[in-house]
Amino acid sequence: MDRLLLQAIHFHLRTQLQFLPSLNGSGSHNYNFGRSVDPFTNQFTTEQIQSDNVSLSSNVTLFSGLQLHNELRQSRLDYVASTYDLQKIRNDISLNVVSSFLQVLYADEALIAANNQKDRSLKQRDRTKALTDAGSLTQGSLLDAEAQYATDEVTAHHC
Repeated sequence: MDRLLLQAIHFHLRTQLQFLPSLNGSGSHNYNFGRSVDPFTNQFTTEQIQSDNVSLSSNVTLFSGLQLHNELRQSRLDYVASTYDLQKIRNDISLNVVSSFLQVLYADEALIAANNQKDRSLKQRDRTKALTDAGSLTQGSLLDAEAQYATDEVTAHHC
């Protein structure tokens, strides 16, 4: 996450620095002895010759078709986009955490509801058994009640 933001900052800074002039410099010292070419007369000589070279150069872009200005504007917008991307990632993480928490709550409530239904089915089965034993209901009603209780028990077990 932060890597994207750091890259945008780096690119923006580099784009800003392109507006500054460049300055390059170098220096050297030569020491020749024995038979060598005199750099001043271009003749062979056996004398010792010492020479120093120093150079300095600078470069300034005066106008480049607004390329630098457009690159700077683009780097600013890239930075802003990176901050929005970072915020979106943070928001997505928060939403995922909240969604997972709600799923846990829903599963807990589903388990409670399944256990309550199982308890009601058990009471209905017991009532149906008592009525079947008394002769008020048929054996098929008792089997239906027992099947419903078994279904509710399996449902509660899988929650």
